[in-house]
Amino acid sequence: MAKSGRLQFRTCFCVALALLMLAAGQLSAAEVQDQDGANSGTEDVVDSEEYRAGVSAFKTRDYEAALAKWQELLAADPVPNVVLLRVAEAHRALGNSAAEEVALKRVLKADPDSRTASFMLAQSYLRADRQDDAEALFEKLLADEPDNALLHVGIGDTYMKERRHESALASYRRALAIDPNLAVAQKQVGFAHVQGRDLAGAVAAFERFLEMEPTDTDDAEIVRRLLDAIEAQLAAQQ
Repeated sequence: MAKSGRLQFRTCFCVALALLMLAAGQLSAAEVQDQDGANSGTEDVVDSEEYRAGVSAFKTRDYEAALAKWQELLAADPVPNVVLLRVAEAHRALGNSAAEEVALKRVLKADPDSRTASFMLAQSYLRADRQDDAEALFEKLLADEPDNALLHVGIGDTYMKERRHESALASYRRALAIDPNLAVAQKQVGFAHVQGRDLAGAVAAFERFLEMEPTDTDDAEIVRRLLDAIEAQLAAQQ
């Protein structure tokens, strides 16, 4: 019983560590690209007292106060998508899925090419078990860029955030089919295997990632530590 408990602890530790690294280090390339577009021309808004107060309240998990501040901004100017995205974040934190969807659809109505809004809305659909609707959004994103490997990684990350590792794996593998040397996709394959409790698959993926990644990067160090922990666990199980 004691040995079984230790193995269970190691499993939980490895999985928790992997998901912590994923949450801390993953902002998909699609979201990064979209942030610049969302914020262009909105300097006055993000520098406003209301906006900053909302951000401060959100950081302290006072989501109601954050929402109130951002809604004040929208009442004065209903256009800025950067505020609508924040409103959607606040509604998500409060569990107001219907209101979150309304805010995100307002963004997409004004800017159909907003990747951030599309990814956030897809996450909302996945949480509601509306995978067909999420996939329709992804298909729209990919329509003009089917060979954008980083976009496939972003889609995989969205699935991972909602703990759908099999769908995530399919997206990461499509990215690698387009660009076999895309190290970030290979790393994410490893994380997806950890999420799916396939530790042997994770080892193979991480070893391949370390062959692709320069040895002195932070990602390489993180993966080496995680790989050591997983290999020790697998050895203990034998």
